[in-house]
Amino acid sequence: MRRLSLSLHVDPFTRLFSLTLLLIGLLTQECFAQVWVPTNAKASRGDPNIPNGISISWRNPSQNQALPNQSALIVRSLSYLSQASNCFSFVGPAPAAGAVTQANLPSGVELVWQGAPVYDGFTNEQSFTHLDSPSQAVLRGRTYYYAVRIASGSSWSYCAQGVESQPYSYFSNDRNILGWRTGYSISGTLTLPGGDPAAGVRIYSNHYPSGISPRLYFTSISQTDGSFSFQNMPAAFGTYPHNIDYKDPQTSSSTPPADGYWVCKPSCLSGGGSFSCASTTPVEVTTSDISGITLKAISGWPYSGLSGLAYRVSGTVALPGGVTPLPSGLSNGTVRVRADGCDYTVSPLNYGTNGIYASTSYPSNPGGGSIPKGTYQLIASPQTSGTYTIEPSNFNNPQTISIGHLENRNFLASSTSRYSISGKVFRPGMLGLGGVSVTASASGQADITVQSQADGTYSFVDQFGNPLLPVGIYTLSASKSGYNISNMFSGALSIVSANITAKDFVAISNQTVQISGNIWFPGHVNGLAGQALFADPAAMPANFTCSAGSCTITTGSGSVINLRVSAASQAPNGAFVLNVPEGLYNLYPSSAGNYSYSPASHTNLAATANLPGRDFEAISNARFSISGVVRDDNNQPLSGVAINVFKAQTQELQEATYTSSDGSYTVGDLPQGAYDVHPLLLNYAFQISGSWTQPVIVGPNNASGRNFTGISTLGETVSGKVVRIEDPSTGVPGVNVQLDASLQTSTDQNGNFVFSNVSNGQYTLTASHPNYDIFPSQGIQVLVNGSDIDNLVLSAREIKPVIPILEGVLDNQNGTFTACFGYDNQNQIAVQITPGASDATNVNTFGPPLPIQGQPLDFQIGRVPGAFCVTADNSVSLTWTVRYRGLQAHAATATSASIERLEPIALQGVCVKRNIAGNFEARFSYHNPNPFDIHTAVGPNNRFIPAPEDRGQPTSFLWGNVMLMPSIEFSAEEGSLTWSVHGSQATVTPDSAACQNQAPVADAGGSYGTISCSSAETQITISAAASSDPDGDQLIYAFSTQCPNSSIVHSSTISPQATLVLSAAGDTSTASCQVTVTVSDGALQDTAVASIFLAPSCFDCRGTPYGAAVVDDCGICAGGNQAKDCAGQCFGPARPDRFGICGGDGTLPPGCISTNYSD
Repeated sequence: MRRLSLSLHVDPFTRLFSLTLLLIGLLTQECFAQVWVPTNAKASRGDPNIPNGISISWRNPSQNQALPNQSALIVRSLSYLSQASNCFSFVGPAPAAGAVTQANLPSGVELVWQGAPVYDGFTNEQSFTHLDSPSQAVLRGRTYYYAVRIASGSSWSYCAQGVESQPYSYFSNDRNILGWRTGYSISGTLTLPGGDPAAGVRIYSNHYPSGISPRLYFTSISQTDGSFSFQNMPAAFGTYPHNIDYKDPQTSSSTPPADGYWVCKPSCLSGGGSFSCASTTPVEVTTSDISGITLKAISGWPYSGLSGLAYRVSGTVALPGGVTPLPSGLSNGTVRVRADGCDYTVSPLNYGTNGIYASTSYPSNPGGGSIPKGTYQLIASPQTSGTYTIEPSNFNNPQTISIGHLENRNFLASSTSRYSISGKVFRPGMLGLGGVSVTASASGQADITVQSQADGTYSFVDQFGNPLLPVGIYTLSASKSGYNISNMFSGALSIVSANITAKDFVAISNQTVQISGNIWFPGHVNGLAGQALFADPAAMPANFTCSAGSCTITTGSGSVINLRVSAASQAPNGAFVLNVPEGLYNLYPSSAGNYSYSPASHTNLAATANLPGRDFEAISNARFSISGVVRDDNNQPLSGVAINVFKAQTQELQEATYTSSDGSYTVGDLPQGAYDVHPLLLNYAFQISGSWTQPVIVGPNNASGRNFTGISTLGETVSGKVVRIEDPSTGVPGVNVQLDASLQTSTDQNGNFVFSNVSNGQYTLTASHPNYDIFPSQGIQVLVNGSDIDNLVLSAREIKPVIPILEGVLDNQNGTFTACFGYDNQNQIAVQITPGASDATNVNTFGPPLPIQGQPLDFQIGRVPGAFCVTADNSVSLTWTVRYRGLQAHAATATSASIERLEPIALQGVCVKRNIAGNFEARFSYHNPNPFDIHTAVGPNNRFIPAPEDRGQPTSFLWGNVMLMPSIEFSAEEGSLTWSVHGSQATVTPDSAACQNQAPVADAGGSYGTISCSSAETQITISAAASSDPDGDQLIYAFSTQCPNSSIVHSSTISPQATLVLSAAGDTSTASCQVTVTVSDGALQDTAVASIFLAPSCFDCRGTPYGAAVVDDCGICAGGNQAKDCAGQCFGPARPDRFGICGGDGTLPPGCISTNYSD
């Protein structure tokens, strides 16, 4: 039996590690000769049985050795030694190779081997002077090695001589002589913890026969890949190990140098514990090489007294943002330093509520720590499993210790529970802002970002509403292009066990929008200049404060933002412009000054685009008067004249009075403003006296000298009434009525007007009012001829605004939105406002740079929803402004964040089937749930994927019921077909639900009536174009006929038309025949019949179709006019006589000479 045993030994006292190789060899073919010898036998020069130069080495069986009951006698050629103490000496030259033969040996002694010996595993020129005691020595001479042992305390002494290296070596201890077979190798790999090769490390093997001294030493130096090899090693005869360890025979030191390595065979304690060195069980070794030995190079491990370079590992376990103290379940966890499946600390490193961990320090040990050089996995675990995951934050495993400590190896813990932070991003007035990126940042963790919704709310949850944030301390920030955004809370936010709410931001747009208008005086002719106006946020959170000078909000950082915007009205018409950031505002004039305003304020103005026409009427607290004198054309005062004062703009009656006996009048209690003054007295027409003009402006001074001249209209009277066109029983006051250019008056409160003392003549009666259209627009022709004319009626139709309305917006899911607008035309007629118009009278425009965006020219009566739609980038604000006939302008604004939302157009892929061409035909449907049609051209928001985008889909999406589209073809190579409309999508693949096929319906065109012949060959076009397929499938067509002497010309099976060709041959039976049309969708088919009728003209007089026989002039078929006489009369009596004269009597006419032509 041959065995190799490899074992690890730990000295229980010094805890030093050594590797012992035990080589046991039982020699078979090359065995030692064994003979019986006396127990007191001794090698001596004078032994007559031993030739000169031959020494006997022997083994005493009385020793505690597992040997045979006989001694082993082994004979070897020796060099001669000088005599040593108590040791026999042999003098003489070394025997030559081959000098010893079997014939020289005594009976029973076998010659095993002789020849030139070779070196053993000792390194050349290496001197070994240290054995187990000072009385031992190893001598080397030439190629021979000798082991000499001087026994002490024995009753007799001996020498064991001639220990050779190859192929046998001998060793002696006391009365024992041992033999080994040499020439084998021992090899393996030396690595650092973690598996990196340990290069340049000197490894020693001491051949230690069962603890018997002296030892034989061998050495090897590991290579760059960590491999090592011992050559020419002795094999054991008996149980004798090789120890491979760090002991240096030159220095007798059991400790490697400070920068060296301990060499050991590592293993882990049971249960995956810390690193240790332990023995191994024997393995087979015989006369073969030993390989595959795995060793570890340990620079130091002071836990077990292995001094050397060892270092510290330290760092922290932290939560995002650095939450301290660490919460329960995470705190008091462990960090393990592992390599090769072992912990390289005696126990895991604990960290407390502060999260700090560190390996043991050994200040007296080189390096000052406890972890040897190597490559390690640093693994952190929480106190309670499953509550947190812990990963390296500023390093990546594995980590290598070479020179120096591993410090600041920090971990980031993430809770398995998730929480949310929510709030709102608002503009001034709490107007929400959508599309804001809100980011939660915590040190050691990747930022997490969510988007605010259209109403400005945000929440750190996923699309299913699940919270996103693990436990940590977070800093929140918000950003959107074009806005400065500040948080309304201070400091970082600590999430430990609950969600956090109401963490709001205020967003101030970089670009401002305009709120504009005028502060008019009554009459709207002139305005109040220099009056302060304020735009304050309509609503704000609790930390919003308004005082006399400002409206401020304090942010979380302590910054104070003034959100009040002010401006002053300008002369001459009180115009004002306030440039405000986007927001929701209340607009109001300052209370300073001697005025009140109507309205007192404009509230909840959503300023996301310019807001024109936000007018006020300033009513002065001070009152003014208009005064003057009314005289007749003889300059006599007129008393009792009614003086009516109307507001100039609206013709609303403000005040009225009568002239006194001296013709004077004063109308007081008038607020500052512009007024029209109209005198009224029966039988008088009035005109302005002097250079003043209407309207009359009062304030800051009274208006005097507004004199009139009354001209008597006695004579004929012209009177009538201006009534509302929609309610003729209601009169319209304040209408300016003219009878030609010379006479004018105004209607009273009931709409009545009177012209007195009108001279005879032809007149045109016209009327005007700034807020009404008067009909007939060309006026009424009035003939005054000696009598009064009354009951004239003019109709007035009030001019009303056209109000644009945002129906809602659609998110197209591609960075754009579509806004649909409608309008309310409050007029009683359809009106026209030119797109792009923008003047004081009419406005129909969008803001720059594109004033025309498809808005209508014609505005129908009443509320018209969904008149048109506009698509724009999400960053664009769309404002449609409409003004009609000088009335106040109205605007509708759409942004991607508008709260008015449209329902998406729902798309559905209904079914699919394969057509006759091998392609697929998909059926789609759509449902527009909005209460109006939506028109979308083929393009980014109405397209098919893959290209081509245009596959015949509708561009007008009718509201109401689900609409099924015709089939749309796609190829197998395309794989699928997706229809995308305003962010909604539907996809059909070959695996979608199969369409149920319905049979086509054939239509051959019915009866083709009576066909007139045009030539010897007639062509008739047969059309089956009216054929149809309920599924919209493509049809194929086939034509056949039973018509004699005919043929069918059909250019293509997909063409619904064919030509029936009728030839000349045939008989009367061809007067009527049929053509059969067959249509097929590839699976099902249908037929239809077309009837063909030929007109009589297609037959000749003999009844032959297309025949040549015709009726001659005498009515004879094919007669050729043979029935005519020589005079051309059908069936006439005239015949030529013998002289060829038609109708002659056979006599020669006068003057003719008869010549007889004969033979």
